[in-house]
Amino acid sequence: MKGLIKIFLVLLVLVSLLQAFYMLPTRKVEANAETFAQDYVDAHPKQDAYEARKYAKANYLDSISGEKIFGIPLIGKFSYSELKQRQLRILLLVRDQSTLRQR
Repeated sequence: MKGLIKIFLVLLVLVSLLQAFYMLPTRKVEANAETFAQDYVDAHPKQDAYEARKYAKANYLDSISGEKIFGIPLIGKFSYSELKQRQLRILLLVRDQSTLRQR
């Protein structure tokens, strides 16, 4: 039983580290998108600020979604959209696991 708990703990730590690897580069890209959106709003004062910011951020993220922004040696390079998909899959997996435990 103790061995099973240790294995589970190691797997949990590995998944957490993997989640951090996926989250850090996406946060950097999203921060750059916010900066780009604010610059866009500042350059277009006649537009509604909320709509202009939303448009500019979505446009920025769409334009960079296919670019490789992160790489792990011997594993591969990942684009923003790939990292975001992996990040969301892990979050959904964790959510589903917690839902199963509540039943």
